[in-house]
Amino acid sequence: ASAWESALGVLEAAPLATVKGQDAVKVINASISACSKAGRWDLTLALLQGIPDRHLLPDIISYNATISSCEKAGGLWELALVLMQAAEDASLRPN
Repeated sequence: ASAWESALGVLEAAPLATVKGQDAVKVINASISACSKAGRWDLTLALLQGIPDRHLLPDIISYNATISSCEKAGGLWELALVLMQAAEDASLRPN
């Protein structure tokens, strides 16, 4: 399995209910980063959008990795701008 598939497998198997707060976001961010490196912008976006469903808040790493995946995909600059605005609205500053 590729790195992104392994990361998603860990995320699906990980009982995030037992991992609290930012530690849970770090687990999700690792999956977002792996998917970004593999050029799977669609999965990075789905993971980012799913963070609130787990009663968590995305952090700047969540947004940066997803924005990076848009850059790597090419032609997704409008989505990248939307994500940058969402990060700013959440009082986060993409770097």
